[in-house]
Amino acid sequence: MPLINLIREQRLAARQREQKARTALLGTLGIGGLAVLGAGALLLDTTRLNLEASNLEAKKKKLAPMLTKLDDANKEIDRLKPRIETLQKAVESTQKWSTVLNHLGSNTPTGSWLTGIKTMQTDKTKPILITFTGMAASHEAASEFTLRLTFCNELQNPALKSTTEKMAEGNKKVYEFEVTAELKGSGDETKSKETKNV
Repeated sequence: MPLINLIREQRLAARQREQKARTALLGTLGIGGLAVLGAGALLLDTTRLNLEASNLEAKKKKLAPMLTKLDDANKEIDRLKPRIETLQKAVESTQKWSTVLNHLGSNTPTGSWLTGIKTMQTDKTKPILITFTGMAASHEAASEFTLRLTFCNELQNPALKSTTEKMAEGNKKVYEFEVTAELKGSGDETKSKETKNV
């Protein structure tokens, strides 16, 4: 019977198994190494984020009194907002009247003078009506006064309502006049628009 050399085949099969085992072991070690490196990287990142969070918490604690003061200041501003708006409206109104009075001081015609100024506003949606009363040496001076009011930026629709001839000292004729004009922006236009739309 012929001799068959089975040892060589068994050795080759054993080597192949060892090679596969080594490859599997190296692959497993490689994957394990990558997993350890990934876990280490995640651990380092987590540690870094925890340090940042603790730093931010420390800063928040340090800034807490300032944040409390800021909240208190905002609450105080909210509480004072109606007063601030009222003061702003008062300043705007004062500036309007200052403009009107400055205009009257520099644009009242020679030979005429004012004896009174009245204001009236019966409806909040309409502008304030200003009535100027005064004396003039002639009808022309009263008309010129009315014309000059058209150049005041804060007034609109000036109209000469009446002139009355009177006798002054020394039998001198003077004319008492009455002029009306509206103060721009003094009516609540939003309410009037709402009533028109309804």
